[in-house]
Amino acid sequence: MPAIQALPKEFPSGIGHYSSRRMLFVVTWALAAIGSAPAQTNDTTLVALHAQSFFFNVVGGKDGRIYAGSSDGVFEMRDTDPTRLDDRVGYVKMGRNGKVEIDSNGIRYIDQKTYLHLLPYPSEERDETHAMSGRFLYIASGGRMHVFEIRPYGYSFRNHSIRSFSKNLIATYSGIYHRGRRLPDPTYPKFSDGNVREYNGKVFIPFDSLNVYDVDPTDSSLVPYRGLPPDMNHRGPYDIRYSPNVKKYFIATESLLLSMDSAMKEWKTLHVSKYPRGPVVMPELSKYVLLYASGRELMAYNLYGGQTNSVGVLPEAVMDGGSNGLDQYILCPSGLYSFNRTEKLKKVAHLSKAHTLLANRDGEFLIGTDAGLMHYDIGSGILSTLVKGVEFNRRALALENNRILAGSINGLYTLDNDRLKEVIKSNAIHEGTGPELPGYALAAMTVLLLATLGLAALYLRTRRRYEDFMVEVQASAEAEPKPRLTREDIEDFIRSDLTSASLKSIKERFKTNNVQIYSLLDPEKPGQFIQRLRMEIVQEMRSKGSSAKDIAQKTGLSESYIKRVWNR
Repeated sequence: MPAIQALPKEFPSGIGHYSSRRMLFVVTWALAAIGSAPAQTNDTTLVALHAQSFFFNVVGGKDGRIYAGSSDGVFEMRDTDPTRLDDRVGYVKMGRNGKVEIDSNGIRYIDQKTYLHLLPYPSEERDETHAMSGRFLYIASGGRMHVFEIRPYGYSFRNHSIRSFSKNLIATYSGIYHRGRRLPDPTYPKFSDGNVREYNGKVFIPFDSLNVYDVDPTDSSLVPYRGLPPDMNHRGPYDIRYSPNVKKYFIATESLLLSMDSAMKEWKTLHVSKYPRGPVVMPELSKYVLLYASGRELMAYNLYGGQTNSVGVLPEAVMDGGSNGLDQYILCPSGLYSFNRTEKLKKVAHLSKAHTLLANRDGEFLIGTDAGLMHYDIGSGILSTLVKGVEFNRRALALENNRILAGSINGLYTLDNDRLKEVIKSNAIHEGTGPELPGYALAAMTVLLLATLGLAALYLRTRRRYEDFMVEVQASAEAEPKPRLTREDIEDFIRSDLTSASLKSIKERFKTNNVQIYSLLDPEKPGQFIQRLRMEIVQEMRSKGSSAKDIAQKTGLSESYIKRVWNR
């Protein structure tokens, strides 16, 4: 499991990052760690800003109540709002009897500048006082009262896309880090295409092909391992797992499932996917059976007998899976499904763009999606939000001691397993329940709902056969394999329309991302690559006597620029 103490010093904790939303600023608040544990951060949100009065300072009483001194008297802070207690003007302090007193000395005798980084314009020179109560942090500075809600999760690695974890590795889009040190280019991969793993003293990093390293015990450096079978088809891997029961490695690529002996000398193909980009995933590696998926089809491979059987076909592609002991759970982009030996497959939770499933404690699953981190309770069947509106990366979900690590495209979220109920409750408060409806309105809505459900049931009966037919049509359409994107594909596309070719048009045409395009065009950048192709056309047409106007229409370059090129 990931070692948080190995996080590189290059990554800031996110101080000074702001985004506006109705005068709210999303910031981070650093908390001191207990004992020898590494420093941890908690995300905070500025939920209220009071400036009607000039606030001098804020203090906390022993009973947990918060008081503020201002130009309009003494206030008590109740959650996000100040309530005026009396008209005494000045700085407040807590007396020995626990009562609020006025301090004539002023704030210059109070040295508190701990949380200036949380405030708007953090570099502005000023004093501050602060106090905490429950889930709120109060900061009085510059005459204003800032009320922050303390979010019950940590947030670090700000602005880094976290791809995958292992015991000593953290893979990001900004590089791969081993025990806190970035592995240098080009000796090591720039990032990982899948799960980084550590087995039997070796490190496995999927990147285009399977990169394997031995750990040097003298200095803990990674030494490239050259012993993989030279003829092994392992291009495009995204995961590798080791079974100690049969002493074999199992490698999943975009289209294959391979096995390899523990000595890493012999290999064989176990399955070839018939689906486009049909990744073979391995939701659960049990003692006797390897359960995996090929597109929408769920498969079981007997580890000892070597037979492969189809378990069933799901309505959509399988992304991940897990088990709670008796039942198997399969994750698809739009839902979580369960099944066992006696019951058929059934959908237990509706999701959107889900991709990663992790069994947490007994009866719980964590689900990573492109729209947030979710929590599913098997016993109650309740799906709850842990982190809302954040795009989490596929496979970047792990447990480390009693902490949950979730890698997003913007940073690393850390949640305490013992505070999940608090996180869920906090999100429920933010989402709200809306105003209460009168009784007659609820009764009318109930009748309407029952009538709607009856019509829906009748409609679904007539649609069932049609949906089954459409599933078969979709499966047939998906059976046609999609070719792997190459540098030549990009060049052909650019040449077909040089006038409007751009990085954006390439991404839209091939449904890909910046990282893959930059990797294929390396060492040139996309803009350089497009410009070079345009200049080749300029030279070719110029040699044939074409005019500057004709060349401009063909390449998208201006006539004046083309003439300047000729003059040079």
